Amino acid sequence: MDLSTIIDHLDNFTTAWKGWASVFEGIDAFTQLGKVDFAKVSSEFVALSSTSSK
Repeated sequence: MDLSTIIDHLDNFTTAWKGWASVFEGIDAFTQLGKVDFAKVSSEFVALSSTSSK
């Protein structure tokens, strides 16, 4: 195994970890967005239900 092959493997390893980090950051951002939107929708639903029952 020569040095250029080792460097290629290390570059591929780094690229793979950066790619997986992007995937997990995207999943985290998606789940956080869902939590924020759900909280907003539920609070608006409570506000609407309390005004419509009067």
